Amino acid sequence: MKVTAIVSQFPNMTLVRESQGLVEVRVKREDLAAVATSLVNEFRLPLSLLFGTDDRKNRQVFSVHVVFSSDATHERLVISADVPEQDAWYPSVTAAIMAAHWYERYLHDMLGVEPKGHPDLRRLVHHENVPENIFPLRKDFAWNSRLDHANVLYPMQHVTGEGVYEIPVGPIHAGIIEPGHFRFNVAGERIITLEGKLFFTHKGVEKLLEGKTIVEGLPFIERLSGDMVAAHALAYVQAAESMAGATVPKRAQMLRALLTELERMTMHIHDLGNIGGMGTGYSFVAANCFRIKERMMRLSDKLLGNRFWRGMIVPGGVNKDFEAD
Repeated sequence: MKVTAIVSQFPNMTLVRESQGLVEVRVKREDLAAVATSLVNEFRLPLSLLFGTDDRKNRQVFSVHVVFSSDATHERLVISADVPEQDAWYPSVTAAIMAAHWYERYLHDMLGVEPKGHPDLRRLVHHENVPENIFPLRKDFAWNSRLDHANVLYPMQHVTGEGVYEIPVGPIHAGIIEPGHFRFNVAGERIITLEGKLFFTHKGVEKLLEGKTIVEGLPFIERLSGDMVAAHALAYVQAAESMAGATVPKRAQMLRALLTELERMTMHIHDLGNIGGMGTGYSFVAANCFRIKERMMRLSDKLLGNRFWRGMIVPGGVNKDFEAD
């Protein structure tokens, strides 16, 4: 079913715009959770993203946006709801759609909009050192603000009982992977719960991009994650090209696809070595996967002058061409 046909089933939706496979509608904030639940359960539209924006300058409100995707028609549906600044809440979507869990915690941390009824509204990005009522994605928060050092309690969840043990891991690990603190509650070899705490190296890129041009922002996007450089760059420039109505030449599209596939293969081989080799102690698998990965990264260096697929994907196309050999 086309997304527009689905929208017609909801009398409480107001159509905002429809363009290039994207349909945006607006609902009252009180209806947001019910509408989102219906789209997932009745119309089988998976939730793709949930985020918020600070629209106080133009409309004196915050906005919450929930994005759904249709695999059948390759369309996207965005449901938006206004949230007054002085009463900044909306009914949580997580209670019915668990995929929204971290999105809503992130929104609460960074924008200060409360998803009422969320089952676990502990801090996500903000750690103990961040003071209360600091919301970096609000427009009146300067990117270079210096924060006082706080010590806010972060309540870890624990499981108790006969034969139950808690195993702490991290946040510093062997190797150069991102820090992460984990608490395993186990009974024998059975893992009862896993408590994870990440974002130790959160860079605040969303805030750093404010005021920059599309081209100026690209180096920040390429450095979000070392194993998804080309993928992030492609998503970023495609968003810009969609807004501008730009057409990318076929040759450039092919080279982009080739580059992102090479990156995907490189990182999947790396993960096989990490999980199938290092994770199980099977060093033969690890050694061979890392050997192949090194060859792939040297190919990137030969083609692009760096080992991490940077500098190739740019707005409007690609930065260079190369022959099949």
